[in-house]
Amino acid sequence: MQEEQDDNITKPDMIAAHLSRLQREHHLVKINIVDTTNSFNSMVVDVDAEKKTILLDVLHPDTAHQQMIKHKNFSLNVDCDGVKIGFKGTVKKIVSDDDKPAYLIGFPDKMLYQQRRQAFRAPIGKDIVLKIVLTDPETNKSCAGIIDNVSRDGMCLQFDHTEKYGFDKFQHVSSQFLTTENIEITCKVEIRNIVQDSVHRYTKVGVKFIELDKQQRRHIQNFSLKMERQMMKRKRA
Repeated sequence: MQEEQDDNITKPDMIAAHLSRLQREHHLVKINIVDTTNSFNSMVVDVDAEKKTILLDVLHPDTAHQQMIKHKNFSLNVDCDGVKIGFKGTVKKIVSDDDKPAYLIGFPDKMLYQQRRQAFRAPIGKDIVLKIVLTDPETNKSCAGIIDNVSRDGMCLQFDHTEKYGFDKFQHVSSQFLTTENIEITCKVEIRNIVQDSVHRYTKVGVKFIELDKQQRRHIQNFSLKMERQMMKRKRA
């Protein structure tokens, strides 16, 4: 069963990064014009991170183009490798792109980034303490915590408030931890969620594995399967 995790991205540099990926990989995006019922396809043809503008390809047929000019306000949605990206925008002006019309729009104030989690996360038993260290590869800043649960796709981590956790959502950092088989894993993760609990004085952080090699994927799959089996045993006991 899939879970969906909603996040609204508001940082312009992160918005630019995701839009640039849509442009680079030539993803078709779905455009819904306000006060109209049909949806139309377009593509991101240019992203200017400095000016915080996006260039969208012209809509077809001509009737759709005229509606875009008339109403100006629209919503954009795209499914990008299991991640739903969407935002609302307004056409600032019509410009020429290779002698064809295109729509110049400003960066949205927020962008929906909805990730479908494919795998169930198994909790780590209370009798098991698995330490993990996250490190910023640019500053070498590190923070030590423990693994709360694990799946093939990611983990939930727990950090004590005294560790002064300081990483940001969507930041890519290096992680280093041992599995229950005493296998050391060093891999990149993306920070996906941060929840601070002032009552229990800890910070919970959800991370997604990125750029795993085949051997790492196998070790993490075995690790998560073992935790699932132990969880089932506890439930039957």
